[in-house]
Amino acid sequence: MKRKVLLASVSMAALAFASAAYAGDNNQTNINQKGTNGSVTIDQGGNGNVAGVSGTASSTAPTISNSLVQDGSNETLTVTQSGDNNTFKGVAGDSTHPGSQVQAGANNTANVTQSGKSSTVTLSQSGTGNGVFNAANSAQGAAASGDSNVINQGADNSAATLTQTGNNNIFGINQNGSKNAVTVTQSSDGNEAAATQAAAVSNGTITITQGKTTTPVATYDHGNYASATQSAGDSSQISINQQGKLNTAVATQSGSSTAGYIDNSISVNQFGTGNAVIGSSIGNDNIANMTQGVSYLSANSNTINFTQNGSNHGISLIQQGTGGDINVNQTGVYNNATVSQYGTSNTFGANQGTGGHNYMNGYQDGTSNTVSAYQTGSGNNAQFTQWGNASGGTVGGNQFGTNSYVTVSQGYYYGAGSTGNTVTYSQGGDSSSLNVTQIGATNTASSTQFGGTDHNQVGIYQSGNTNVVASLQTGNSDNLSVNQVGNNNSVGNAGLNGQYGNNDKATVNQTGNGNTVNNYQVNNSEMLLATQTGDNNYIYNHQYGYQVASATITQTGNGNLAFGSQFGASSVATVTQSGNNNSATYFQNGNGNTVTVSQGVKH
Repeated sequence: MKRKVLLASVSMAALAFASAAYAGDNNQTNINQKGTNGSVTIDQGGNGNVAGVSGTASSTAPTISNSLVQDGSNETLTVTQSGDNNTFKGVAGDSTHPGSQVQAGANNTANVTQSGKSSTVTLSQSGTGNGVFNAANSAQGAAASGDSNVINQGADNSAATLTQTGNNNIFGINQNGSKNAVTVTQSSDGNEAAATQAAAVSNGTITITQGKTTTPVATYDHGNYASATQSAGDSSQISINQQGKLNTAVATQSGSSTAGYIDNSISVNQFGTGNAVIGSSIGNDNIANMTQGVSYLSANSNTINFTQNGSNHGISLIQQGTGGDINVNQTGVYNNATVSQYGTSNTFGANQGTGGHNYMNGYQDGTSNTVSAYQTGSGNNAQFTQWGNASGGTVGGNQFGTNSYVTVSQGYYYGAGSTGNTVTYSQGGDSSSLNVTQIGATNTASSTQFGGTDHNQVGIYQSGNTNVVASLQTGNSDNLSVNQVGNNNSVGNAGLNGQYGNNDKATVNQTGNGNTVNNYQVNNSEMLLATQTGDNNYIYNHQYGYQVASATITQTGNGNLAFGSQFGASSVATVTQSGNNNSATYFQNGNGNTVTVSQGVKH
């Protein structure tokens, strides 16, 4: 077997060209070039070829003076290797050069192509403006229009490692085949890296690291752009880590779960302020994990927009800081979205459509946070928590389908520090439920269950003063249960609200003073159970149907009022008032009606 070795050293102030072309196995090329406007072209055909490692034996350590190095500005490097087990690698570092140094200086370009299996590229560029910098890509811009610096590898088991030190550098890496790996490290500002693994690859990995955080925040690295794409394959991983501010990460995967393979996964970590994540995952059984921010002071205005199409996907997102925004879209069945936000004025929007048996969980700790949720299909589940001093929080959403569940908690569990929170939720389907817990004052819970639905349930607990409940149910055998503790609270189950089906039931318990219940039930076999404990409380009950309507009202305290009307056959109203200065007024129209009123001081 033949081995051919080229060792060249060129040093010129203005212009230098070096080229090497070999066909055969185990060839080796080393070129050292200094100056400006230099050009190196290397073409190696065969297997086991080496570009950039000095010496005639693989064990010989390369040196700066005897390896593939371009030291200057406006340098051009083109390497083509055809065959298997080829290597392109720079030199180990010394006191003045970083490891695997290939190009040092400004405005350099490198193009490396390997078309065989088990090939390796290790490239380092130091300086600024290497490649063609596209200012529109940095600071949350768009994708690069093309690769100026590029590594192309066209077969399986290949690896590319890139290190760029300096500002405004750009590089693209493209791989076709399975079990390939890309590792990119860029430091400083305004760098761009795009890595693509295509052609139905599997078991591929892409790792991109950009920037650093320093003190103070104003000196953070910023404006970096990372793009990672894996197409039509399984068991692959993307990992992007960005430190600093105004960075953008774009991650895209497509594929499906295959027997014997693990799932595709995306991991993004951004530490700083004003960062953005954009991405999508297509197939089944894919996973995405993303974290933004490290503190409330230095991690504001971050955004995540991510879409998963398919089934059995999972996504977990964490944001820390103020003014963050998260939007998640999942289509298919058995998907899972979990979001945590820490800070103020954050928003979380989730859409799980065209499927069923999906789950979303949102946790927000802070003030003036917002949740907006949408689910279609059967068997969906949503849970939201706005905790701590969660004043001014809003949860709104829609569920369309049967056997679905929503649970919302707002405020401290013990304490009155959470005020002005709002829940507004609509459900269209049978056998669905909404459960709301609000701790604090001036909170509002509004529920709508509609569409001719049956056997729906609403349960609301409020602790604090001046809280409001409004409920509308339009199906049969629906159930409303409200428990309020505090003063000047109200329950509106009347007017535009109320129960408009058969066999509906409303149960209301209020403890405190100045509380109000308005109940409106239309159709047959309706039931109201209302209990008020305290002074100056008020209950109005209206039941309208053709069969049995039942109202049981109990008031304990002074100055309470109860008003009611029942229209229909076999209606029953029982009012019990214990205390002083209470009043009860009742009207019945129909056959077989019964009214029982007891008033007095309870001993």
